[in-house]
Amino acid sequence: MAGHSAHHQIGNLSRLWRIPFSNETEHTKVENALRERIKELNCLYGISQLAERHPDSVEDLFKDVVEYLPYSWQYPEIACARIEFEGRTYKSEGFQVTQWRQASPIKMYKEPVGEVAIFYLEECPPAEEGPFLREERILLDAVAERIGGAAMRIAVENELQEMNRQLTVEREALKETNAALRTV
Repeated sequence: MAGHSAHHQIGNLSRLWRIPFSNETEHTKVENALRERIKELNCLYGISQLAERHPDSVEDLFKDVVEYLPYSWQYPEIACARIEFEGRTYKSEGFQVTQWRQASPIKMYKEPVGEVAIFYLEECPPAEEGPFLREERILLDAVAERIGGAAMRIAVENELQEMNRQLTVEREALKETNAALRTV
């Protein structure tokens, strides 16, 4: 029985492997799949780099992310991106809303606070989710999770800096009060 459970577990884990096994497909398919996976890795790495570059501004981070994202999709030349976050909207250059859309919610503390979306400006061959690949769904969900986490870190960091500033002001006021009391 334990063997069956372990086999079932491996079956589930093998679904995470997103490059076709060489024995089940021809060379060009493997090459294309690898090219797409490299784009996904570059996307996630790039977003981490952008988050480091903008440690204190959600606005600057999101402005860069929307310009960066389309390059990671299968048809970058006709892709555009939009981020909606806490009432503000960030759009890539040449952005247009079309029927070919893939979106994922951005969450902070498990609550939706916006969404990140990719649009194609013209019709593309059908894939698993309209014109979008199953892997692009996984990627967009990961992007939404990462930028939600980055926005949360920035908010907490800014709050901490503001509290430190207020404490410094209060400390100075206390020193002045103590000095005045000493003279009395």
